[in-house]
Amino acid sequence: MKNDELYAKLKILLDFVEREAEKPLEDYNYEVRIWSKGYQKAMITIKDYIWNIFNSSN
Repeated sequence: MKNDELYAKLKILLDFVEREAEKPLEDYNYEVRIWSKGYQKAMITIKDYIWNIFNSSN
């Protein structure tokens, strides 16, 4: 049962991260664009990590 709960929570997190990774970059000024791009890259990295967890459990 604990694995099911873990995967359910990871799925919720994955849904959030995928939405965040797909958001367009903010275009206010240079600093905001740099921060936004870094945030987007972080979300993509987390998304890939979670997918690796799901794929390794099969």
